[in-house]
Amino acid sequence: MIKIIRTSLLLIRIDFLIQRKYKLELITSILSKMSIYIIFLLLAIFTDYYTGMKFFYSKFILTGIVVDSILSSALYTPSLVFIQEYKTGRLDLKMILPLSIKELIYALTLKGMLWSVVENSIFIVCWFYFLIYTLEKNVVLSLHFIIVTILALYSCLELGFLCLGITLSLEIRGFNPMVLLIRTFFVIVSGIYFPLEILPTYLRVFSLISPYYYLANIIRGIKMNVSHLMIMIITAILYAIIGSFSLNTGIKNMIRKGLWQRWL
Repeated sequence: MIKIIRTSLLLIRIDFLIQRKYKLELITSILSKMSIYIIFLLLAIFTDYYTGMKFFYSKFILTGIVVDSILSSALYTPSLVFIQEYKTGRLDLKMILPLSIKELIYALTLKGMLWSVVENSIFIVCWFYFLIYTLEKNVVLSLHFIIVTILALYSCLELGFLCLGITLSLEIRGFNPMVLLIRTFFVIVSGIYFPLEILPTYLRVFSLISPYYYLANIIRGIKMNVSHLMIMIITAILYAIIGSFSLNTGIKNMIRKGLWQRWL
């Protein structure tokens, strides 16, 4: 376990070196991710015009576009370059990572988990600042607020495990698109970028299992009862169980079928 942790830290160090060397790839990735959010920006502008919110949601989604695009590109582009260097033979993986295949996969997963915590933490802090600045409210750091924040972050992390496990089981190369897709869906049904009232009823139901829904409500000062907190705890536990099972199943499937080289 100590060897895996040290390897994960080494991979993080390699990421920073890659970021300095491959600036063009990093900029291209940022711009491509920004283009994904254009449709949400147009929808937010329409919502602001329809509700008379004076560009409230538009400013919010612009913040999300910039922050999320830069963060996700800075954290995940080095991993893609790292894999490309290894595939082309310009990186001797065995010389710097004397691990078994299983240990290597767990090290890469642990590194991805650390980056996921960093990305979601910074992203949520930016949400906090934007909502507090826009709504001119003071957020009280109560025990309830801290519990909701921790549970939301934990749920986001386990959702990442779930996506990675599904990706490995389905033998899909690269799990970033699936993670982005699922996270974007949960953001849509959380009422952060636009009011939930404009969504169909069957989509609004999914807001109860969205970690971002509870964060948005508590920042806006909306009272949450005990039932909401219990739903959030149960959801986090379920995400933990399903996410861990999905990840272990995906790793075992990849090793058993000898697909790790094709996945890399």
